[in-house]
Amino acid sequence: EQEITLQNIVLVLFDLLKKGQWREKIEASKSLLYLYRTFDRDFRNPLEDIVLPQVEMCEDENWQVREATVRNLVGYGVWSLEVVGALVRRLADGREEVR
Repeated sequence: EQEITLQNIVLVLFDLLKKGQWREKIEASKSLLYLYRTFDRDFRNPLEDIVLPQVEMCEDENWQVREATVRNLVGYGVWSLEVVGALVRRLADGREEVR
């Protein structure tokens, strides 16, 4: 049994983000943003620890996951070339909701 820590909660949410059903992925993404907004000072390197690992979800097969990921990435307000590049690429997404 794992200890309940912010780090362990984040790890569980990332596992859901990668392996869950599309609705679970969306909820995990929203939960990660909530944790960041609530405990931002506890993330030493938010770009590396919580934002960049989500960039790949911009390519998810499900448009709802892509849309939620784009919205949430903007919500962090933590920028890098990788984040901006992923957002720019989504401007060409086949779904208007994602753009």
